[in-house]
Amino acid sequence: MNLILTQFAANGDISGFAKKHNGIKEPLACKWFWQASNGLAYLHTSLYTAHRDIKLDNMLLDANWITKL
Repeated sequence: MNLILTQFAANGDISGFAKKHNGIKEPLACKWFWQASNGLAYLHTSLYTAHRDIKLDNMLLDANWITKL
């Protein structure tokens, strides 16, 4: 059984943010990298699955500026 969950990405994706703001400041980039890394670790260790298309366009930002894969 495949399950697909979609959450509303109120703030778009990281690629759009970087284009709109002419880059990403290092503290924010570190925060989002940490969040994405934890998400990938969860996918690999808990769900035994892999994300095969990791790129900034696929890292969404919710209403609280939290990264979602």
